[in-house]
Amino acid sequence: MRELEVHGVNGILSSYEATLKRMTPSEPRRFAQVIAQASRLASEYHKFLEHKYFVLVVLTNGVSDDMDQVVSEIIRASSLPLSVLFVGIGDADFGPLKSALNIQGSKCGGWGGSSNSNPVRSMLRTARTIASRDMVRFVATRDLPFSSMGGSSSFDQEALAQALLQELPRQVCSYFACHKIQPHPPRRVAVKEDRSSSLATSLSLSSGL
Repeated sequence: MRELEVHGVNGILSSYEATLKRMTPSEPRRFAQVIAQASRLASEYHKFLEHKYFVLVVLTNGVSDDMDQVVSEIIRASSLPLSVLFVGIGDADFGPLKSALNIQGSKCGGWGGSSNSNPVRSMLRTARTIASRDMVRFVATRDLPFSSMGGSSSFDQEALAQALLQELPRQVCSYFACHKIQPHPPRRVAVKEDRSSSLATSLSLSSGL
């Protein structure tokens, strides 16, 4: 469990870089078991309605071979403190993935209009169940603006982050609202005085400057 936890942005980046070095793309593509594993982790905190939220990012160059199970796992996870963000890489046809996730196509993974529009869609459902809330997002890198760095052209990473995380605050708030989890009260942060600045100020005052 501890190995799955990181602290801060630097911890995320370090874990990501370390994972890339030992990661091997798999065939066939199966997302369901990965989502199920993330759900098991999130459920441990959901039991006690703690102030924790998890984000699973799935990088894929094609459509999963188990989309029916993927949809079922996402529906089961919709009551948990979890969001699933899909990043489509390359020129594959992601239409079946977006259709299965009930995502209406627009640039940068937005729904029904521009990428800045609010999503308007029905919840994921199967013949027997329906998701309790929206907690998925899809972004295709080919829909992002490109930038040139170091002589090579690639998609704009800031644009990817913005598009991918656009709906995350709403998804987080929807989970806490659904389960009536109140935010922590505001905490006072003690500001430590910079002694060097204080000393410089006192010297300036004493010298009449």
